[in-house]
Amino acid sequence: MTKKKIFFKYFLFSFFSILINIASQEITLYFYTNLFFSIINGTITGFIFKFYVDKKYIFSSENTIFSMKELFLYASTAILTTIIFWSFELIFLYLFESKAFKILGAVLGLSIGFFIKYQLDKKITFNSNV
Repeated sequence: MTKKKIFFKYFLFSFFSILINIASQEITLYFYTNLFFSIINGTITGFIFKFYVDKKYIFSSENTIFSMKELFLYASTAILTTIIFWSFELIFLYLFESKAFKILGAVLGLSIGFFIKYQLDKKITFNSNV
């Protein structure tokens, strides 16, 4: 697969992951008013989707079955990027006291996080030549 195709697919899957994350947060907030629970729920749903598509379509992992090692490494690299994402989301909420800016912060944090995550997963998680 060419680098342009990989970039396009990664960008597209990241975009969908962001939508899944934000939608999960908003649905959770509709039923519960707990901001922390909504952020956790969005993070988990986005993580599950992103792990699946990254493993299958971006890094074309030879191991087609579920791998605890890959999941552990993927989750480990996700810790750093999640801190970036949550920081942007919560700082924007604190500074601007607006739901729209909270979402903007989340999108910016996730975008930066996904850029970093790709590099980490390429070198560490899937040890790919992508």
